Amino acid sequence: MKQFSIILPVKNGLNYAKTCVQSILSQSYPHYNLIILDNNSDDGTSEWLQELNNPKVSIIRSDVSLGITANWARIKNIPKNEFM
Repeated sequence: MKQFSIILPVKNGLNYAKTCVQSILSQSYPHYNLIILDNNSDDGTSEWLQELNNPKVSIIRSDVSLGITANWARIKNIPKNEFM
């Protein structure tokens, strides 16, 4: 069975993050994980993500604000599935 990683970069997008994460977690295909690249959010996004407590979800938080390219670049050093 093919395993997928879904990568979601987020910074201060609580309402959008909620909608997106809930959509991803409601998928019927079971062989995936969700890796969230939290870019130093300070609007409640980080706290909400921590409350998910879902084994499919990994949250990789940056303690400093990064540009979008630097935030995306963090994925190269994080364990992930063959397909993204």
